[in-house]
Amino acid sequence: MRSTGTSKAALAAILGCMALQASAAGPDGWTLDLADSSLVDNPAGCEQCVRASPETVKLIMASTGVAPRGDEQALRLDGDELRYSSNVNFRARLDGREYPVGGLAFADGLAIQMRDDGDVSATVRAAGKPVSTYRRTMTGDNRMVITVRHIGLRGAGSREVLVFRKDL
Repeated sequence: MRSTGTSKAALAAILGCMALQASAAGPDGWTLDLADSSLVDNPAGCEQCVRASPETVKLIMASTGVAPRGDEQALRLDGDELRYSSNVNFRARLDGREYPVGGLAFADGLAIQMRDDGDVSATVRAAGKPVSTYRRTMTGDNRMVITVRHIGLRGAGSREVLVFRKDL
């Protein structure tokens, strides 16, 4: 198991060299693998879940430590605080506590946690209730997996998985 310092260093390295966009390859050679991914534009059975939008994709990536393409300068790791300043804004420690998020109609809070194994999870909340969760996992086979869980107001939900492969 890695130490927290090593995990934060790994996140800092990812922030420094990675830029992704869900629909295309990033400049560093990461590509969305559509065959291995399961994407949901309008979560079935979850009519009140958040629909995919550019802001949602930016939040998914930024809150898991990945700079969306064009926003590389907007995402910063300072000690154990992750900051993102774009049309969506937040400053959150990686401690799992809720912090304010701005620029979203569907949410007002964000909690981010870095685990000792380097995984990053984020929970987006509206009025204290979870509306989405995101988890980024780096695998040993040059893949990055971001799992998204949308939570409807009535408890219904859906899940999508974004699998990125590093071009060698």
